[in-house]
Amino acid sequence: MELKIHFGGSMKKIGGGEDYEYLDELGSKNVEWKIDDIVWDMFVDFCKEEALIRAPLGLIWYKSEKEEMKELRYVYDRYDGEMCELRSTNKSGIDVVEVFVEHECSEHIPGVIQLADTNRDDAECGDEEEEHSEMSKIDRI
Repeated sequence: MELKIHFGGSMKKIGGGEDYEYLDELGSKNVEWKIDDIVWDMFVDFCKEEALIRAPLGLIWYKSEKEEMKELRYVYDRYDGEMCELRSTNKSGIDVVEVFVEHECSEHIPGVIQLADTNRDDAECGDEEEEHSEMSKIDRI
């Protein structure tokens, strides 16, 4: 199954809530995965290894590449039943499925996103002040 995975952004409703826009995208990558391999953890691993993002996944939005953004559907948890609909998209004659990964990230967490440039600066995830407790520690890359 061919997927075009967009990562690092967040989904926003526009046009009176009828349409969507993926904002602040860090990048996208085309991948070819076996249908049976498409599970929640596959996207988690992709984000950590390919996109270098360690924030937890919030939602996985998807649509046919030929559909408009207002046709988006989403998966919100790791249960296989949720992923079944995404996998079945390919069975309906769709060539490429566009996937938009949205992370649970409402405050600045250092080390969550590693940029691929030579400076290796950490990117911010949100605009709020940095607040950390023992429960919110994130592994540094």
